[in-house]
Amino acid sequence: MTRHTRMLAAALMVALLALGRMASFVEDGAFILHGACFRSEVGNNVTIGERAIVVGVTLPDGTTIPEDAVITTQGQVDALID
Repeated sequence: MTRHTRMLAAALMVALLALGRMASFVEDGAFILHGACFRSEVGNNVTIGERAIVVGVTLPDGTTIPEDAVITTQGQVDALID
């Protein structure tokens, strides 16, 4: 995968006005509402809430990012899944 390439799985649902780009790798069953996902790895069955911004992290399978969240460190992700 090149620096500016993104891979989007077949079952990905990207809502109107959502951004899933900038070298993001997204697995099956992910759902990105009106949020943005940049330079991140998104596992299976992940939901990124409305107006949420996810940058430079790995979201494990089944993670839910709440509305309006700004996630820029792996520690923030870990706190959500604990």
